[in-house]
Amino acid sequence: MGQHWHIAKPVLRLWKVIHDAASSHERELVQDVEIHGRVNNWYLNVDDPPQSFQVDIGYLVPGARFFSLARSNVVTTPQTGSTQSADLNWEGVAEDYERIYALSRSDSPHEQERLREIFERRLKRPMTKPILGPVGLTSDEELGELEFPFEVDAELVVSGRVAPDSRVAIKGEPVELESDGTFSVRFHLADRRHVLPIVAQTGDGLLERTIVLAVERNTKVMEPIIREVE
Repeated sequence: MGQHWHIAKPVLRLWKVIHDAASSHERELVQDVEIHGRVNNWYLNVDDPPQSFQVDIGYLVPGARFFSLARSNVVTTPQTGSTQSADLNWEGVAEDYERIYALSRSDSPHEQERLREIFERRLKRPMTKPILGPVGLTSDEELGELEFPFEVDAELVVSGRVAPDSRVAIKGEPVELESDGTFSVRFHLADRRHVLPIVAQTGDGLLERTIVLAVERNTKVMEPIIREVE
């Protein structure tokens, strides 16, 4: 990845495997799905069964260059109407579907609606409004009924020192220096991976140095425990 390592995005690259008589198989790119590290399973929606698919996990950098880390076996989706294997795959999802749905959602309203329809169809029941909200909403609402609100947030403080006559920028934004060359900047730390390029330049502009900070926030809301009063 070279110089692009700090802006590379972890993705699952989904391939459709096409079998023909002339060759063993060919692969056709279906989509790249950006992922994160807050779940151990990821569900990819595919159409028109039966078809064969393969998945690469790796990093995508600008210019659509993809660096593969590992590759799955080729799998074939079952015929329409064959529900046994699909139901077995969804048994684990049914047990923890609220968290899996929340963590698998896209920022796109269209993709959110599509994912909701898939979950409702496979679970054979409608999803209630709290489930469609962000991670932890259900727990917070339950606790709210007991008058026990609980929220946690995080901030990132970036500090450093440079020659007093230098110029510093973080993510392209100028940073105000103290008289001794120190600086401190506070950022809200949302739940995702953050990459902060910090660039310092000498006062005469002849020398420039860059330090890249990569930080990931991973917040998990645990299920509430309600104890009975003895």
